[in-house]
Amino acid sequence: MNEQQKISARRVRFNLLDGVIVLLVVLCIVGIVFRYSIMDSLGLGDEMAEYRVKFSVTGIDSTLPNYLGEGNTLYFADGVKAGKLCGISEFSLLNEAAAGSTTLVCRTASVYIDDGNGSLVLASYPSQTKIDAEGAFNCNGTYGDDSRFSIEGEKFVSVGQSVTVYTDTVTLNITITEIVPIN
Repeated sequence: MNEQQKISARRVRFNLLDGVIVLLVVLCIVGIVFRYSIMDSLGLGDEMAEYRVKFSVTGIDSTLPNYLGEGNTLYFADGVKAGKLCGISEFSLLNEAAAGSTTLVCRTASVYIDDGNGSLVLASYPSQTKIDAEGAFNCNGTYGDDSRFSIEGEKFVSVGQSVTVYTDTVTLNITITEIVPIN
């Protein structure tokens, strides 16, 4: 065998392993392009900040606040983490000594009913039956360019929206009343 034949016999051949390596390099490049262009245009690449989402809930059983504790994790109905419940002293005017460890500011529930003459009258439920409450939870989120608030880049919420959230023990239908950054 002469020298020319030896060189041609040692030629590099493209095999399956080479194809896999090239495919992985291409996928890495696509991932980088996705991260720095598409996610930023969707508003998902923004830095998350800590926010407090205040909410109200109406017509709940008066014993429900006993099942909620400061630091309980809230989840949306689809399983996405919403955030952690705040104590009353974090979002209301009550100081920590007066608020204790409760998480909801409660008042007797009221509804407007027709008095039979076409006028609306405010009627309150009896004590220890139904209550209206206000609460808050802390979460990581960001506002996009379109002024929509995204929790953890997964769930969009807005003021006035009613959403179902749950903990390990309780399910609530809340109405979001305010979204504010935590300093």
